[in-house]
Formats: sequence, structure tokens, C-alpha cells
Amino acid sequence: MENKKIRFFGIGRIIPYVKNFKREFVIMIVFSIIASGIEITFPQFHRYALDSFVGKGTLSHLGVFVVMYALAILLAGLFNYYANTTAAITEVRVHQKLRDVGFVHLQTLSFAYFNQNSVGYIHARLMSDTEKIGTLVSWTLINGIWYLAYLVGSAVMMLMMNVKLALLVLTILPVLMIIVGFFQKKLITANREVREINSRITGNFNEGIAGAKTIKSLAIEDKISENFVEETAKMKSKSIYISRLRGAFGAAMNFASSIALAVVLFKGGYLAEDEV
Repeated sequence: MENKKIRFFGIGRIIPYVKNFKREFVIMIVFSIIASGIEITFPQFHRYALDSFVGKGTLSHLGVFVVMYALAILLAGLFNYYANTTAAITEVRVHQKLRDVGFVHLQTLSFAYFNQNSVGYIHARLMSDTEKIGTLVSWTLINGIWYLAYLVGSAVMMLMMNVKLALLVLTILPVLMIIVGFFQKKLITANREVREINSRITGNFNEGIAGAKTIKSLAIEDKISENFVEETAKMKSKSIYISRLRGAFGAAMNFASSIALAVVLFKGGYLAEDEV
């Protein structure tokens, strides 16, 4: 089956099925941004503790610091909890909505469609694809919003602390965007192929069970087994390929992050020396 190019990951086609969950989306987005904003302040608490309690050797305002820090942790936890709970509820409801719509649509299809596609294949695509879509509009959305807000907030915080050092760190962003774009394209294509192969394997399971009498009557067990082994071999090969891609993606991101850290430590040392 050919993979058709879909603009913007097919989000435009999903909107009609998720437009009734506006309230949940607002809660997820707003609470994620608030939680991310609160967690951005944690390094500043650490900075204050090191500068005041360790550097100056004083315990002045320690009680206020503990209360404020504990309050920030509590608020971040609460907002993250409600955002994640809403995401989980939204995921399940989107699953239900898409599967209900898919089941109703199946009743309108012609007999020719069911002759061309096995029951197992249809079942696997209906269950697997709707699960991926539900995850996309819930966990993927909330994680993307959280990390984006954290990235923007951290950049602003760094610029407020030291403009030169912040600009040096931000120069690594274009490299990260290129890495993400490169691996994202390959991973999306590979994952689509895996779901397609998995659907065919499920279809083979269904045919092997439902058509067991026919298969034995025609004595084509070997042919059926060869087809099944061929499909599972493709699944294994493609899954290993995806695992390697993910490993390479993680290694590339860690390498780029290490470069940014090295730049901060190297240049930051000279800046600190100049300020002394």
C-alpha cells in the first residue's frame, strides 16, 4: 500500500472528530504552560540557595525559602496532575469517538471492500490507527506544549541572567531543529510501514483461524506458513530499523546537548573570570 503525502500530518482531517473536546484541550494547554512556567523557576531557587545559604554562609530567610520552594513544587505537581489526567481522559474519549465512527462507516462499505481486505487487517487498522490518533491529540500534544513552553521560558531566563552566554547556547537550536526534522521524517515513514505490516500479520492470523478447514482441505498449509513467516520477517527487520533510528536520534540529541554544555562551561569560565 502506498503512503500518500498528507499535509501537516493529517491534523486537518482529525479536527472534525475532536472539536467537541475544546474544554479538555484548553485545560491541557493552559495547565501545561503554567506547570512548565513554575518548573522554570526551580533552577533559580537552587541558585538562590547556593548564593545565600552556601556562598554567604547565612540561614537568613531560610523558612521563607523552604515555604516558597515547597509551594512551587506543590503547584507544579497539581497543574501537571490535572493536565495529565485530562490528557488520559481525552485519549480514551477520542479512541471511542473514532472507533464508533469507523464501525458505522464499515457498515456502509460494499461487499467488494471486504473481499479485498481481510477482517483481521481491517480490525488491526481500526484499532491501531485510532490509538495512534488518540495519543497524538492527547499525550503528544501536551508534551509538545510543555517542552515548547519550557524551552521558551528557559531561553528568556537565560537572556535575563547573561545575554552573551544565552546567545551561545541558543546557537545550537538550529542544529537541533535539523536533527529533529531529519529523524522525524524517517521515523514517521517507518512507523507507518510497521503498522501496515502489523495489520497484514493480524489479517493472516484471522485467515489462518477462520479458514482453517479450507486451508487443510486445499493442503496449502506450507504456502500460508511461508507468507506468514515472510511478513513477520519484514516486521522484525523494520522494527530493528526503527530502534536503530531512535537510538541514533537520541545519541545525536545528546551529542548536540553536550556541545552546548561544553560551550557554556568553556566560555562561562572566562566570563566569570572577567567579572571577578
